[in-house]
Parts: sequence; C-alpha cells; structure tokens
Amino acid sequence: MLYLSVALLGLALSACPKSGNIEEERTPQPETPSEAVCAQNADCASGEICGGGICIPFVTEAPSIDAGPNTVPLSTPDAGAAPQPVTDAGIQVVDAGPPAPITSYGIDITSPYHQSGHFANAALRFSAQASATGPDVDWSNATVTWTTETQANLYTGLDTGTFLSSFSTSLPSGHQVVSARLMRGTEVLATDSISLYMCEHGILLDFSEAPDEESWYSLVDRGNSSRNIWHSDGYVEMTNYLSQHAALFYLGRTIHPGDLRMNVRVSLGQCSTPGPCTSGSDGADGFAISIFDVSNEASLKSLIENHTSNGGTLGFMLVNDAENNPPPAVEAFHLEFDTYYNQLSWGHPHTDPTTQDHIQVHINGSMDDDIDVDPNSEVELWAEVPGLRDNEWHDIGVVIAGTEMTVTMDDEVIITGNVPSFDFKGGYLGVTSTTGGLFSYQRIDDFEIFDNCPYQDPEESP
Repeated sequence: MLYLSVALLGLALSACPKSGNIEEERTPQPETPSEAVCAQNADCASGEICGGGICIPFVTEAPSIDAGPNTVPLSTPDAGAAPQPVTDAGIQVVDAGPPAPITSYGIDITSPYHQSGHFANAALRFSAQASATGPDVDWSNATVTWTTETQANLYTGLDTGTFLSSFSTSLPSGHQVVSARLMRGTEVLATDSISLYMCEHGILLDFSEAPDEESWYSLVDRGNSSRNIWHSDGYVEMTNYLSQHAALFYLGRTIHPGDLRMNVRVSLGQCSTPGPCTSGSDGADGFAISIFDVSNEASLKSLIENHTSNGGTLGFMLVNDAENNPPPAVEAFHLEFDTYYNQLSWGHPHTDPTTQDHIQVHINGSMDDDIDVDPNSEVELWAEVPGLRDNEWHDIGVVIAGTEMTVTMDDEVIITGNVPSFDFKGGYLGVTSTTGGLFSYQRIDDFEIFDNCPYQDPEESP
C-alpha cells in the first residue's frame, strides 16, 4: 500500500499543471537523469523528483513575460543612396502675365505749406493740384471740396483746364487741419490734408508807456530839443506847432522778410488834442512809416542822422550829408502820409502826383512816383485822401503778399497793386515826421505787426 500511495502521488504531481510562480532557483535540471528507484522525492538526486517509482528530471516552465505588441523594425535607409524624387501634388500655377493697368487720381495741396503759421482773420491763399494716370481718366463732374474740422465747406471748385483748385479765405485762430478732397459725385477719388496754426495777434506796440531807450531809437528836432515825443494819453506825438523833425525806430526786433501785415492808428491836424478840430489853417508836411533793411543799429542811426532832412522829404527821403556825400544804397519800404504839395520847380527833388493830401507807397529811400525799378514798366501806388488832416484817429492797414501791396484806411481799400520786381527784405521799423514853414500835429499809436507766426503743434497750442 505504501508503494501504491507513493506512485499515485507521483502521478498526481506529474499531472498537475506547473505554476507560473515556481521559482527557477529550485533544483537545477541535471545533465543526465539517474533513473533510480524511489519511493519519495527525497530518494532522488538534486534536480529530480520521484515519479512512477523512479527518479525523473524536474523541469521548470519559464515564466511568461509580456513583451508588449510585436513590432517590426523599420528599415534604415542607406545614407549613401541617392534620394528618391518627390512629386509635388499641389495646384499648378499658371503665369497670367502683367496685371491690367488701373486708373488712379491724386490731389496735392501746394499752398500754404504743411505745418506753417499764419494770422487769423487775414486772407490766406489756398491752392491744390489734381492729377490722374491710367487708361480711363474721366474728369467729367469732378470737383475739389475744401473743409476744416469745423467748417464743412470752405470752397468747392476745380479748373478742369489746369486741374487747379484755388481760393482765398481767412481762418479763426488756433490749430487748423485743412483738407482737399477730389470728388466725383459722392465718390472720393483722392484726398490731402495740411496742418496750420493761426496766430490771433501780432506784436503790439501800443505806447501805453513811454518808449524806453533800450528798445527804441529817437531823434527829436535833429538833437536840438529835449522834447518828449511820448504823450501821457498813450500815443506818440511826432511833431507839434514847433517841432520840425522827429524820428522813432523800434530796435526790439527787426521785421522778417517776406509777407507782412501791419496796422497802425494815425492822426494829423491843427489841434493839440486828437478829435474834432475847427482850425482852418493849412498844415505840413506829413510823415512816413518806413522799414529800412540795414545791417545793424549803428547803420540805421547814421542813416537817419546824416542823410535825412526836414520839410518835404518827410524824413525818409535820403539826401547828401553835410559834406555832400551821397547816401548809401538801401532797400526799404515807405508809406507816406503827405499833407503838402511839393514840386520840382520849387527846388524840391520830387513833384507830388496830386495837389491834394494823399497816401503813397515808395521804396528804397526815394520819392520817385515809379516804384518799379524795371525800366519797361511804371507802377504808381497812391490815393488822394481829402480828409487826411481832420485831426481824427484813422486805422491804417498795410499788407505785403509777395509782390502784391494793399493799403486800407478805416477798413476801406484805398491802394492796391503789384510791383513785379519788389522783394520785401524786412528790416528796422520806424516813423519819420517833418514840418517846414507850416506846422502840424502828427501822431501815431497802436502799431500791430503781423510778420511772423511760428507753427505750433496741437498739444502746444494755447
């Protein structure tokens, strides 16, 4: 029975499935089985078990290890092999040739300049040039509309012969953006814009205080009088019932060359107080507002003290000095207020264009009626003013714009014209006044000079 039990045990063991958890470090398999008779495993050699009454090798199953999905290694291309051609499967591009020509329009503001300064409420010239290129240019119904940020229509118009749009207008003070739009109906073909700064005031010399010696040069009665030409009522009295010659020039700054606008108040008459005057006596001679282009103050003083005189020259006409030396050549602008008729037959170097009181433009220290140096042309700018010696205050305005000159009196244009060869050079501003055998009260006040308005950016504008 013992042998049968052992045998059955051996069969049972051989029939049992091997466990995957059996450790391999159990008895290693012998190289040659012993086949010894056994009744139990202890009777067998190392690496054997008793099975069927004999010792048989004990075989251990290798544990199953999951190595993951089976992968096929990719072949590595030979780096020395030539690359295979790649076929572009994209869209084929067909050359359609150069693009068809198109029609385009343009507009360019030529005046005034972008980022320039000007004076408010004074006429300013605007101009723009329209242009077009292309095969289908059509100027029918085309026009140019001008606007600002606050004014919807400054001007509308286009000369289709020259393709220019030009007009004159004034703008309010402050920063202004002006736009020109080339239009056809409601379609905007092109646009251009400029930025401007409009100054509200010029430099005001109001004589509310007496002119100081640092800013003003004065000559009274050729240095023979200590008379104060400043009046306590706040104006300058150049001559009175005794005085024969006076000059007053501003040294604080020179007038810039180019365009000029200037306002001044004047009063000429026979009464000591401005206003209504019943005196019927004649007066003489007049005065002139002058701008001399000289290099410095010393040259100005030498010119006035040595080459001007009293009487009909009004203190601006240049004459020989005491030693008969001729005056230097100067460029200058003069606006004379003449209250006495002079002529060559009386020994005067100039014959006035009228026997009436008048206002006249002269240049370069000369009283010639023809103020154009071109020998082929003659330009005279003067106007009779019968009420010039009424002793009242009058507002005088002077505008020089290129070669155009305009003079107004109490807001009415009395002189206007063009001097083709004139080129305003600026210089020292002053007033000269004279009398002779007859006297006159000759007064000025409130010089306002508009000759330079610097551009200011919007953030800098007051």
